[in-house]
Amino acid sequence: MNKDQKTGIVLTAIGIFLFAMIPLSDYIINSISKQAVEELSIENIRQGEQADADFDFDQVQEINASSFTSLLNFSDEAIGVISIPEVSMELPIFKGLDNDKLMVGAGTMKENQIMGEGNYALAGHNWRDKTTLFSPLHRVKKGMIIYVKDLQKEYEYRIDKIIMVDPNRLEVIDETETATLTLVTCNHDGTERLIVQAVLVNS
Repeated sequence: MNKDQKTGIVLTAIGIFLFAMIPLSDYIINSISKQAVEELSIENIRQGEQADADFDFDQVQEINASSFTSLLNFSDEAIGVISIPEVSMELPIFKGLDNDKLMVGAGTMKENQIMGEGNYALAGHNWRDKTTLFSPLHRVKKGMIIYVKDLQKEYEYRIDKIIMVDPNRLEVIDETETATLTLVTCNHDGTERLIVQAVLVNS
């Protein structure tokens, strides 16, 4: 076997490995996310609310291969669930913007947020398969219903604004007089942020 043949075999093996890693990583993210939703309990919510959390949006990192090592011992407790049935999205909500939490769900963007009050702001990753994490937000339309719950109450919001903004436009998460839900994720190349806002219509 000559050098070119060996190089070809190595490159083929690397290609197969990388091709296999894509669905595997999607499976890992979705499995842990689903488990966090299924294990939601009052006790877990209390633990999640008392946990230390980082709210610095500038420290949020893109998901890469090394990010998956943080999921080996993932144990953060969710504080709620967000779902948008019309785009088949259901995710756990975690306190703060820690990178390991954003690997599997949505994170609260401000301290002491309360569901159903003020501007309840959540951030999440836009993922390559267009169905995982906050990727389905790119398919929502005005009028669609978003549900946010914490096992004690479920809050029903109706989407009334969908905009793309510069990454520095964080005033969209400022407090509002009316109960609002603000969802933040990146576009496909990270140059802009998609903002989906909804108003509370029922609880």
